[in-house]
Amino acid sequence: MPIDFSLSLNPTGAAQPPSPLRRHMLVGGLGLWATAFQGAWAQSPLALRLTRIGEGPELSRIESALRTVYGKLGMSVDFADLPAERAVVESNAGRADGETARIVGMEASYPNLRRIDVPLYVNTNSVFVYGVGKHVPVSLEQLSSLERVGIVGGWKASEEATAGWKSVVRLTSYGSALQMLKLGRLDAFLGRSEDTMRAMAPEGLSLADFPNKVVLRFFLFHYLHRKHEALLPVVTSELLRMKGKREAVVDNWMPNT
Repeated sequence: MPIDFSLSLNPTGAAQPPSPLRRHMLVGGLGLWATAFQGAWAQSPLALRLTRIGEGPELSRIESALRTVYGKLGMSVDFADLPAERAVVESNAGRADGETARIVGMEASYPNLRRIDVPLYVNTNSVFVYGVGKHVPVSLEQLSSLERVGIVGGWKASEEATAGWKSVVRLTSYGSALQMLKLGRLDAFLGRSEDTMRAMAPEGLSLADFPNKVVLRFFLFHYLHRKHEALLPVVTSELLRMKGKREAVVDNWMPNT
């Protein structure tokens, strides 16, 4: 039953203080609320350190959304750029407070992570080959038939998609993957579409030389370490408000909205 914070009324209509019983209920109710509130926030720092992988305008929009959410809670956010595998290891160990944006299901392999179940962004992975007019595999099944398929190690979507393949070559960067394609040391590369394309210019390469095809489409989600589990309901609620009726937060949210 909700607590009535108004004063009691006697039969004559004159206001009077709460009875001893009602005073006990009122104070007790406030005490329980205060205890719950303190418990939810006591372990939350004023600044969160979230690991970040990748780059680009879509990631910047995700970061802006998260800064807005945590800013409403009086918290700032610092983003730490780390290699993909090290990033999730740091978050799972509690040395970082969580992951900015990762694929669904990370909690299965990293049990200390808690997923905020609101899609942040629709991500894509593409197959890239080298050479104008060269055939591009249009599915994972076709890709698996090739002898040398490159992926960047630590990027879970690519690792899960190629799990069990004997032909996978793990690389350290998108740039090195593109160079190996150009040199003929890979038959194809599977990687995040935007990051692969952005890696071309610094390597002196042109997208026109790399026929490609999207073969994976999936959501990215925000994760927190379990020590911040009390934050999940309020962060989830605010991200749902930002997302609205669209399929992901960054499709519908802009700063100052």
